[in-house]
Amino acid sequence: MAIWESLLAGGVKGLAEGVGSLAVNIRAAIVGPELSPEKKAEIEQQLLAMEAAANKAAADFDIAQMQGQVELNKIEAASDSLFKSGWRPAVGWICVAGLALTFLARPLLPWVCQVGALMVGKQSIVPPIPDIPMSDLIVLLSGLLGLGTMRSVEKIKGTR
Repeated sequence: MAIWESLLAGGVKGLAEGVGSLAVNIRAAIVGPELSPEKKAEIEQQLLAMEAAANKAAADFDIAQMQGQVELNKIEAASDSLFKSGWRPAVGWICVAGLALTFLARPLLPWVCQVGALMVGKQSIVPPIPDIPMSDLIVLLSGLLGLGTMRSVEKIKGTR
Protein backbone atom coordinates (compact mmCIF):
# COMPACT_ATOMS: atom_id res chain seq x y z
CA MET A 1 0.00 0.00 0.00
CA ALA A 2 2.84 2.44 0.80
CA ILE A 3 4.30 1.89 -2.64
CA TRP A 4 0.97 2.61 -4.23
CA GLU A 5 0.52 5.83 -2.21
CA SER A 6 4.01 7.08 -2.97
CA LEU A 7 3.54 6.29 -6.67
CA LEU A 8 0.18 8.07 -6.71
CA ALA A 9 1.56 11.07 -4.79
CA GLY A 10 4.53 11.32 -7.16
CA GLY A 11 2.22 11.11 -10.17
CA VAL A 12 -0.02 13.89 -8.89
CA LYS A 13 3.03 15.98 -8.06
CA GLY A 14 4.49 15.36 -11.51
CA LEU A 15 1.16 16.15 -13.14
CA ALA A 16 0.87 19.42 -11.19
CA GLU A 17 4.42 20.40 -12.16
CA GLY A 18 3.68 19.58 -15.80
CA VAL A 19 0.49 21.66 -15.82
CA GLY A 20 2.31 24.52 -14.07
CA SER A 21 5.16 24.55 -16.58
CA LEU A 22 2.63 24.37 -19.42
CA ALA A 23 0.84 27.44 -18.01
CA VAL A 24 4.16 29.30 -17.73
CA ASN A 25 5.02 28.39 -21.33
CA ILE A 26 1.61 29.55 -22.58
CA ARG A 27 1.97 32.85 -20.70
CA ALA A 28 5.46 33.37 -22.13
CA ALA A 29 4.14 32.67 -25.64
CA ILE A 30 1.32 35.21 -25.24
CA VAL A 31 3.11 37.95 -23.31
CA GLY A 32 6.62 37.38 -24.53
CA PRO A 33 9.77 37.14 -22.52
CA GLU A 34 10.35 39.58 -19.68
CA LEU A 35 12.50 42.49 -20.79
CA SER A 36 14.98 44.38 -18.73
CA PRO A 37 14.21 48.06 -18.03
CA GLU A 38 17.13 49.07 -20.27
CA LYS A 39 15.77 47.02 -23.17
CA LYS A 40 12.27 48.48 -22.65
CA ALA A 41 13.71 52.02 -22.67
CA GLU A 42 15.66 51.25 -25.85
CA ILE A 43 12.54 49.93 -27.58
CA GLU A 44 10.54 52.99 -26.49
CA GLN A 45 13.26 55.28 -27.88
CA GLN A 46 13.16 53.41 -31.19
CA LEU A 47 9.36 53.72 -31.30
CA LEU A 48 9.56 57.46 -30.60
CA ALA A 49 12.18 57.90 -33.32
CA MET A 50 10.03 55.97 -35.80
CA GLU A 51 6.96 58.02 -34.88
CA ALA A 52 8.89 61.28 -35.31
CA ALA A 53 10.18 60.12 -38.70
CA ALA A 54 6.65 59.20 -39.81
CA ASN A 55 5.29 62.58 -38.68
CA LYS A 56 8.10 64.39 -40.51
CA ALA A 57 7.45 62.40 -43.68
CA ALA A 58 3.73 63.23 -43.50
CA ALA A 59 4.49 66.92 -42.94
CA ASP A 60 6.98 66.95 -45.83
CA PHE A 61 4.37 65.36 -48.09
CA ASP A 62 1.76 67.94 -47.07
CA ILE A 63 4.20 70.80 -47.66
CA ALA A 64 5.18 69.44 -51.07
CA GLN A 65 1.53 69.09 -52.03
CA MET A 66 0.75 72.65 -50.88
CA GLN A 67 3.75 74.05 -52.73
CA GLY A 68 2.65 72.27 -55.89
CA GLN A 69 -0.83 73.77 -55.55
CA VAL A 70 0.66 77.24 -55.00
CA GLU A 71 2.76 76.89 -58.16
CA LEU A 72 -0.28 75.74 -60.12
CA ASN A 73 -2.27 78.70 -58.77
CA LYS A 74 0.49 81.10 -59.88
CA ILE A 75 0.50 79.63 -63.38
CA GLU A 76 -3.30 79.85 -63.62
CA ALA A 77 -3.39 83.41 -62.28
CA ALA A 78 -0.65 84.58 -64.67
CA SER A 79 -2.50 83.26 -67.71
CA ASP A 80 -4.02 85.75 -70.14
CA SER A 81 -6.82 83.31 -70.85
CA LEU A 82 -9.98 84.15 -68.92
CA PHE A 83 -10.83 80.45 -68.97
CA LYS A 84 -7.75 79.61 -66.88
CA SER A 85 -7.35 82.67 -64.68
CA GLY A 86 -10.95 83.68 -64.25
CA TRP A 87 -12.69 80.60 -62.94
CA ARG A 88 -12.16 81.32 -59.25
CA PRO A 89 -13.47 84.87 -59.43
CA ALA A 90 -16.35 83.62 -61.57
CA VAL A 91 -17.33 81.07 -58.94
CA GLY A 92 -17.14 83.80 -56.30
CA TRP A 93 -19.39 86.11 -58.32
CA ILE A 94 -21.86 83.27 -58.88
CA CYS A 95 -22.04 82.77 -55.12
CA VAL A 96 -22.52 86.50 -54.55
CA ALA A 97 -25.26 86.67 -57.20
CA GLY A 98 -27.02 83.64 -55.74
CA LEU A 99 -26.93 85.06 -52.23
CA ALA A 100 -28.10 88.47 -53.46
CA LEU A 101 -31.00 86.89 -55.33
CA THR A 102 -31.98 84.69 -52.39
CA PHE A 103 -31.66 87.23 -49.59
CA LEU A 104 -32.28 90.58 -51.33
CA ALA A 105 -34.04 90.34 -54.68
CA ARG A 106 -36.43 87.49 -53.89
CA PRO A 107 -37.96 89.08 -50.78
CA LEU A 108 -37.73 92.74 -51.89
CA LEU A 109 -38.53 92.66 -55.62
CA PRO A 110 -42.25 91.78 -55.30
CA TRP A 111 -42.67 94.51 -52.69
CA VAL A 112 -40.86 97.11 -54.81
CA CYS A 113 -42.97 96.16 -57.85
CA GLN A 114 -46.17 96.39 -55.80
CA VAL A 115 -45.25 99.83 -54.43
CA GLY A 116 -44.25 101.04 -57.90
CA ALA A 117 -47.48 99.77 -59.43
CA LEU A 118 -49.57 101.43 -56.72
CA MET A 119 -47.75 104.72 -57.34
CA VAL A 120 -48.80 104.74 -60.99
CA GLY A 121 -52.28 103.37 -60.29
CA LYS A 122 -51.78 99.88 -61.70
CA GLN A 123 -52.00 96.42 -60.24
CA SER A 124 -48.71 94.57 -59.89
CA ILE A 125 -48.50 90.98 -61.04
CA VAL A 126 -45.00 89.73 -60.36
CA PRO A 127 -44.28 86.12 -61.25
CA PRO A 128 -42.54 84.21 -58.48
CA ILE A 129 -38.79 84.35 -58.52
CA PRO A 130 -37.32 80.85 -58.82
CA ASP A 131 -35.69 79.27 -55.80
CA ILE A 132 -31.97 78.67 -55.74
CA PRO A 133 -31.09 75.46 -53.90
CA MET A 134 -29.36 76.99 -50.89
CA SER A 135 -27.81 73.71 -49.78
CA ASP A 136 -25.76 73.56 -52.99
CA LEU A 137 -24.89 77.24 -52.83
CA ILE A 138 -23.79 77.04 -49.19
CA VAL A 139 -21.51 74.08 -49.93
CA LEU A 140 -19.84 76.03 -52.72
CA LEU A 141 -19.61 79.21 -50.67
CA SER A 142 -18.22 77.36 -47.63
CA GLY A 143 -15.48 75.86 -49.77
CA LEU A 144 -14.53 79.27 -51.14
CA LEU A 145 -14.58 80.88 -47.71
CA GLY A 146 -12.50 78.02 -46.32
CA LEU A 147 -9.87 78.52 -49.00
CA GLY A 148 -9.89 82.25 -48.37
CA THR A 149 -9.47 81.68 -44.65
CA MET A 150 -6.57 79.30 -45.24
CA ARG A 151 -4.89 81.93 -47.41
CA SER A 152 -5.42 84.61 -44.74
CA VAL A 153 -3.94 82.39 -42.04
CA GLU A 154 -0.93 81.69 -44.26
CA LYS A 155 -0.41 85.43 -44.79
CA ILE A 156 -0.68 86.14 -41.06
CA LYS A 157 1.79 83.39 -40.18
CA GLY A 158 4.10 84.53 -42.95
CA THR A 159 4.40 81.09 -44.49
CA ARG A 160 3.53 82.39 -47.95
